[in-house]
Amino acid sequence: DKKKEQTRISLLNCGSIRPQHAHLSQDRTLTISDAVCLTETWLWTDEDTSRFELDGFTAHHNAAGRGRGVSVYYNKEKFTHKLDMKEEKVQLIILTGKQVDLIIVYKAPAGTDSLLQTQLQTVINLDRPTLICGDFNMCFIDNRNNRTSRFLTQIGFKQLVHDATHIEGGHIDHVYVLNLRVNIDLYSPYFTAKDHDALCISIPETEE
Repeated sequence: DKKKEQTRISLLNCGSIRPQHAHLSQDRTLTISDAVCLTETWLWTDEDTSRFELDGFTAHHNAAGRGRGVSVYYNKEKFTHKLDMKEEKVQLIILTGKQVDLIIVYKAPAGTDSLLQTQLQTVINLDRPTLICGDFNMCFIDNRNNRTSRFLTQIGFKQLVHDATHIEGGHIDHVYVLNLRVNIDLYSPYFTAKDHDALCISIPETEE
């Protein structure tokens, strides 16, 4: 709802930025976000990413090659890039804002749960409202007691996505919040309809 004062964050496994960038730039739902978080971007570490800019946004890419990587397009009035973490199978981007710390995750199917937990443990600031979102490539329904989810729950986070986001029925895109009240809507962009749905997250400005 554009009439409401909110911080808006969208999350989408884009299955490679290259074929989706033109579609993304025209998507009126995703581009009203203050942060558009993309996973599985398929960008190479030495690639010129200037052609993947998005009008009105600051772009940041944590490239990791074939089938991996995270990117974010963000409103610099709301967020500042803080840190990247990159291993072969797990990539993170951390943004900080007045209202919330934002941690964007991509864990490849072969990525280890223990490595992801270690990375998150390194970057989480429990004194700040925090939102962690991304493609964890583990179904929250089938693996509810996975090491990462258990760790986050133990330190006060809640996982808020209870719908399948993958075409095969997997609950693999997660959103964890700490000391935040958020609303989440499932959204199906036509250009990723054969793979992933998007998640549209809104945080009322009154939380600031």
